[in-house]
Amino acid sequence: MDPVTPSPETPAPAKHGWRVALASAVVLVVGIGAFLGIYLPTHQHSTAAGTSNPAVTGCPSAAAPPASAPGANETIQETDGNRITQAKVGDIISVSLPSSSEFYWTYQSSPTAALQMLSPTGYYDAAHHACVWNIKANGAGQNMLVFVRQPTCHKGFACSPFEILFRFALVVH
Repeated sequence: MDPVTPSPETPAPAKHGWRVALASAVVLVVGIGAFLGIYLPTHQHSTAAGTSNPAVTGCPSAAAPPASAPGANETIQETDGNRITQAKVGDIISVSLPSSSEFYWTYQSSPTAALQMLSPTGYYDAAHHACVWNIKANGAGQNMLVFVRQPTCHKGFACSPFEILFRFALVVH
């Protein structure tokens, strides 16, 4: 066989080139989307009877907000990680962290007699699009409130197993 003449088994080089390029581009886009967890999030937070869907809100509780929530003397938000929150014995401290279908929150601090979590814990507050924990200061002392934000893993998408810790210093007098 002549080295210049293609054999019958060799496909024509340019005949299917555009299909290969298109398939490669689709695989690349789908792969990047799966790697980064890109998807179209739903914005439907509430379900029947005022409860919420934790898979959508990122809040650990599906419970409805309390009908008569105690008024908070202090509110701690995600941006307050570099400041010390001061409170008095008997105060209610509200921790309000942003809600998202792309991540979820957990409370990681060890329970102490000085701080009492009020039920429901980690509920969705639709008015502020936030997950809320209300804590009553029962005793004086220094406390570290630790919350962990982790990505929500959706079926069919790659998920990075990282955690972001949010530590809030709370001093009760």
